Amino acid sequence: MPDAPAVLMRFDAGMGIGLGHLVRSLAVAVELINRGCAVTVATRTTSPEFLARITDVGAGILPLQPGSERAMLGREAWDSRRQLEDAEQVVAHAPPGGWDAVVVDHYCLSDPWETSLRGCTRRIIAIDDLANRTHAVDVLVDQNWYGEQSAGRYTALVEPGTTMLLGPRFALLHNAYRDYRVRSASVRNPPQRVLVNFGGTDAAGQTAQALRALRHFPALDVTVVLGTESAVSPEVSEAIEASGAQLRTALPHLAEVLSSADLAIGASGTATWERICLAVPALVTTVSAAHSGVTRAFAESGMLTWLGNADQVGEAEYRGALSDALAQGGKQPLAIVDGFGAARVALATVPPVVGEFTKRRAARWEAASFVAGSLRDGDGPATWRSREAWFYEQVESEEGVTLITCSDVPVGVAAATGGTAPGSLDPYLHTEELL
Repeated sequence: MPDAPAVLMRFDAGMGIGLGHLVRSLAVAVELINRGCAVTVATRTTSPEFLARITDVGAGILPLQPGSERAMLGREAWDSRRQLEDAEQVVAHAPPGGWDAVVVDHYCLSDPWETSLRGCTRRIIAIDDLANRTHAVDVLVDQNWYGEQSAGRYTALVEPGTTMLLGPRFALLHNAYRDYRVRSASVRNPPQRVLVNFGGTDAAGQTAQALRALRHFPALDVTVVLGTESAVSPEVSEAIEASGAQLRTALPHLAEVLSSADLAIGASGTATWERICLAVPALVTTVSAAHSGVTRAFAESGMLTWLGNADQVGEAEYRGALSDALAQGGKQPLAIVDGFGAARVALATVPPVVGEFTKRRAARWEAASFVAGSLRDGDGPATWRSREAWFYEQVESEEGVTLITCSDVPVGVAAATGGTAPGSLDPYLHTEELL
């Protein structure tokens, strides 16, 4: 029996850095492990709580020399010397024959680090969302949408031939979201149940502000989720008690609690895609201008309500937005996230064989698997609404819509009989005969 493909993942997490890199990278790790891969995470993280989240999914840990959170917190790449020092620690632990693939999700690492890993891996995948540094990789993943010119953000930052996996089709979510998406209860309007979650660590301290506003709406059933016990400050505890909210901490994912919510109040980042996947309207606050690009774009397209950056938002702003949501309902997101994004990235990391592909007729609830294709310039709400309308009409017709799947993951669509929709496959696949 052949050895399991060996994959190395490189990311950090912490109270200052946040949990975003950990959450989205572990979503890919789970999919790789489910495909029979042996995954090892190289990290400077020392928190037992965060390390436990890595081992809980079945991944091994390669501990690197610890670094200060201040040093790891930057959104600019380290200089070449620091990147090479980091790479040397990783390369020193390469298995005989190297890794089959390396996945890096780290704002401080770029092409010097990636080039240093070339000698001990067959394939390098970078997860990014800043588009502020060059990459020397085989695959680049950015799940975000910043407006209709999003597809060109990396044109000058990657080598020719790099496979680009861009946009909501590749949203990196825990696999539970696709399961809850199927059985998620309909969102009630006006909302009755509210979820408050400002990421794993609530870096901007917005939980207490939102809860103070919620005290003025006692009929609402409120659940608060924080990523760690240590994030429950005395101020937050007092606000929870005063509002009558239920507190939950350190959940492996938000799929269950989010699926029963009618309105979410929280931060941007991965949570944006979680809420869209489960069709939950949201009131969103961003940490800073650097984090607001995606949120601004979706707010302008009418898919969520953006209250502004955290330094401009307080109890009064949350209270006003809640009053509006109760009177008018929340803004309903389009069906553009199907929960299979991490699985698609896993297929791009360790490519499948042709024998794993099948065709089947799509069900009505699978619109998101068709609507958000691989991002191209000009893609956006108008395109997505048009594709959604076509899908709902076609799926009820005699011809239906034929999805192409790989290991049960929707990876493309066969051409419609009348030529209405061209056949398409995700860009990491090269099996055109399936169309």
